[in-house]
Amino acid sequence: MTRVWADNSHAMLGLATLLVAAAAVLIWLRRYRPHNEATQSAFRRVGSFALDPRRRLHLIEIDGQRALVLTGGANDFLIAWPCRSPTA
Repeated sequence: MTRVWADNSHAMLGLATLLVAAAAVLIWLRRYRPHNEATQSAFRRVGSFALDPRRRLHLIEIDGQRALVLTGGANDFLIAWPCRSPTA
């Protein structure tokens, strides 16, 4: 019985080590990947502010245009969306 437990504990230790190493690599890749125009998405969250424990005010940017979004209440609201002036 002791031999079976020892074999299983080595397998579990190996699996845990593999999972920790994979998580570390994924975190490193996410943090240190190159950022250029090709890898950036059109949507990004610029910042957020906690109004109370449930509600947050987010500043988002989509294709260079910024908007405020209120989340966490009974409804989510798009507070402001600046309009682009038409170009001739």
